This record gives sequence, C-alpha cells and structure tokens, in this order.
Amino acid sequence: MSITHSQGSRAAVPATALVVGAMVLLIVVIAIIAITYRHLASAPGPTPVVQKASQKQLELMVQMAQKCHGNFNQLSPEDQATVQKMTRGQGVGVIADTAMQNNIH
Repeated sequence: MSITHSQGSRAAVPATALVVGAMVLLIVVIAIIAITYRHLASAPGPTPVVQKASQKQLELMVQMAQKCHGNFNQLSPEDQATVQKMTRGQGVGVIADTAMQNNIH
C-alpha cells in the first residue's frame, strides 16, 4: 500500500506498520467485547416477584386442603381455578403440602 503526499510523491507504508495497526485494532475490539461481557455477566437478572401469602390466603388454602383431603382433583372446578390463580399455577403442590403440614388426611 502506498500513500500519496500533497506534493505528488508516493511513500510506501511499511508492512510492519500495517501489522501493528491491525494488532492494536484487534486488541481494542477484544477489550471492548471483554468489558461488555463482564459487565453483562455481573449484572443481576430480573428479580422474581414473590409475594408473601396473607393470613386470609393461608387459611383459605387450609380450608381447601381439608375440603379435598389433600387431593386437588377432588376440588370443584371453581375451587381449582381459585387455588390455581392464588398459587400461580402451583395449586396441586400447594394443596398437597398444606394437607401434609396440617395433618389433613
């Protein structure tokens, strides 16, 4: 590669200068990628929304567990829908756990 000066003469750019320039550019790009990755890897992800059950909700779960003796499938479809909504789809496990914790057979 050659560079033309304003006076019209041509001067060749040494190959080592091109190699050094390419290496510096490569190192800068790798550093930017590494810094970005490190920043993204250390950033915490979204925090799940976990709400504590109110005493009223806990009492309702105990009532539902007593009503079906810990077997979620024995609840009416309306009760199943209520439990599933309150537990965000974890109703089967919640009813079974509630029955076990409260010695409901």
